[in-house]
Amino acid sequence: AFSLKKAQAVAARTYTVQYTQGGKKAICITTRCQVWSTTRYASTDKAVDDTKGIVAVYQGTLAGGYFAASCGGQTVDSEKGGWSYRAFLRGVTCIENKQGKCSFSTRKI
Repeated sequence: AFSLKKAQAVAARTYTVQYTQGGKKAICITTRCQVWSTTRYASTDKAVDDTKGIVAVYQGTLAGGYFAASCGGQTVDSEKGGWSYRAFLRGVTCIENKQGKCSFSTRKI
């Protein structure tokens, strides 16, 4: 079964592979691009290990997307976020609770 942490590990890996063009360039680790910390957690390390080598693909190409620490209650379709249209990046409702966990709905494409 795929947990939310595993899905996030795959999303982050896919983004990294796409952003770095398969390791040909460095990834930005400043707060301008993303939040970066050296803090590690056993549960997230396990999710990364459990999904090693897995990336998201849509119609034969990397399904790179964007992610954030907070959804603000609603994510947006890719083109509404200032990016090009991507069929797999449709907005969904996301309600954050006090523990920072998110519940979300999905939309079949």
